[in-house]
Amino acid sequence: MICWCSDAIFTRRDEGWVASNPRTYSHVELDSVAGAALLSLTKGADSDWLGALAGAHGKDRTELQLEYGLWSDPSAFGNQQGESVSGQQLLDLLKRRWILVEDDEADYRRYLAPLTSILDRDHLGTFHQVVTRKLAFDERIRDKWKWWQNTKFNEDGKSLRDGPYKWVQEPFFDKRFTLGSLAGIRILDFACGNGFYANKFARAGAKVIGVDTDRGLINLAQKNAESGVEFFFAENPDECLKFLLALPASSFDKVYMGDVVLLLADTSSSPSLAEIMSALARLLRLGGVVHTFEPNAAFWLSPRFGADHSPYAIITEYRQQTYAVAPTMDRIVNLMSGAGLALVEYAHPTGENIPKSSARLRAFAERFPMWDFSTYQKIQLKK
Repeated sequence: MICWCSDAIFTRRDEGWVASNPRTYSHVELDSVAGAALLSLTKGADSDWLGALAGAHGKDRTELQLEYGLWSDPSAFGNQQGESVSGQQLLDLLKRRWILVEDDEADYRRYLAPLTSILDRDHLGTFHQVVTRKLAFDERIRDKWKWWQNTKFNEDGKSLRDGPYKWVQEPFFDKRFTLGSLAGIRILDFACGNGFYANKFARAGAKVIGVDTDRGLINLAQKNAESGVEFFFAENPDECLKFLLALPASSFDKVYMGDVVLLLADTSSSPSLAEIMSALARLLRLGGVVHTFEPNAAFWLSPRFGADHSPYAIITEYRQQTYAVAPTMDRIVNLMSGAGLALVEYAHPTGENIPKSSARLRAFAERFPMWDFSTYQKIQLKK
């Protein structure tokens, strides 16, 4: 028997009805006939649903958008309307997008799992897996570093393009690290990317070393390097750890990590995040700090619904994660404390710099945190 999926919801959007599954980030637009049919029938065989959907039409509106990279609206509600379908095609679409399921939901529960390979179409996958597959097969992008760079930055890597990084993250950073405020300070920018923030630290007076495992990004960083900054390439995470261990102990005042902890938090990664944090803590003088600027674990990938002036988020997972990959705060604080780093600052950048022309993003950022800025201080561990 076919029935409504227990996670499906029914909303008004773009002057029509939309059936969505927030857990699978999928959406089907429906005309009034289809909407009435779905509301009138809760369970039945295929033939019952086909009868109820007679004369009904719908469109697939599921589309992961990556214009702003990691910070596009993650709801996967596509802007471009697909081809209208009816009859058996509409019924198949509602099943494929997990609006309708077999009433024991066994297939649905099996779908909510990581991908077994990049070719896997039978599981939801984590966000990073889904993005990797989309870039490889849909976008046919080979130089992923260039895609990452161009979603955040202008092509030369010297400025941020319009979007959340420019409107939310950068104003907070510039207010926190003002020009001249870091004179005499030594900073390690770990996973520095194209060096944009390392150069900002240098302009604030710091001496900076940046390291990253992506050759394309380091090449751009070295091309744009300002006075007081050195950039180094490490072939892979293991070589990066060796690089850290080769640096003198207690030789830095600060370590900066921006949008990187979530990439290192995979428990299967080698070296582990715990090993990396211990190596970074070793490099800090007593009283030195680690700054992390990371996506908020609850709201970063939360599906967004509601009106543009007052959107709301649906949290589908937190501790037990399937799609979302940002580590929860309790996990990170405990990991940091194990390395002798104590949390001393925790802040959420605000969205008042988002232009009014981006009304939906501004309204969301006013209500929910997009990033967490945290500071951990190196303390003397008791023996």
